[in-house]
Amino acid sequence: MVFAGENEHKIFLAIISFLIGISIGMGVVVFERNVKASDYIALWAALVAVAALFWQVRESNKQSKMQTFLTYTQRYQDVLLNLPIEIESSKFKASEDVQEKKETLRWLRAYFDLCSEQYYLSKRKLIDEVIWTRWQGGMRDYLKKPAFLWAWKEIQANGYYHGEFASFIDGLIECKA
Repeated sequence: MVFAGENEHKIFLAIISFLIGISIGMGVVVFERNVKASDYIALWAALVAVAALFWQVRESNKQSKMQTFLTYTQRYQDVLLNLPIEIESSKFKASEDVQEKKETLRWLRAYFDLCSEQYYLSKRKLIDEVIWTRWQGGMRDYLKKPAFLWAWKEIQANGYYHGEFASFIDGLIECKA
C-alpha cells in the first residue's frame, strides 16, 4: 500500500498492547522475585526498542512505496508527453510515416509495460487498492480509444505480452465491446 492502511495501524496497536501486557506480566514476576528495579527498566527499554523498530520499519515501508508511486507517476507522464497530441482522439489513425508510426508504437508499448508492472504489483499487494482501481479504470478508458486498441493488437501480434496480464487486457477489451 502506498499509504499506511487501517490494518497496519491495527497491527501496530495490537503489538504495542501485547508488549505492554508482557511487560506488566514480567513486572509482576520481576518484583515477586525481588529482582532489581534496573532489570525492570531494562525490560521496558527493550520493549520500547522493539516498538520503535516496528514503527521505523513501517515508516520506511511507507516511504519506499511512496517513492515507487512517484516513480510510476513520472514514467506515466513521460509516456503521455511523448505520444502524439491526438492519441486520445476517437478519430486517431496511425501515421503513414513508418518512423513516426514506430515511435508512437514504442511509447504505447512503454504505456502497456507500465500497466503490466502495475498489474503484477497489485497481484502481490504492493500497491494500494485505490491506486490500482484508478489505474485499472484508466486502462479501461484508454482501451476504448482506437490508438491504444491498435497498439495492443500490433504489439500482441508478436506475442509480446503473455500469461495473466495479456488475458487481463483482453478481458478489458472484451468488456468494452
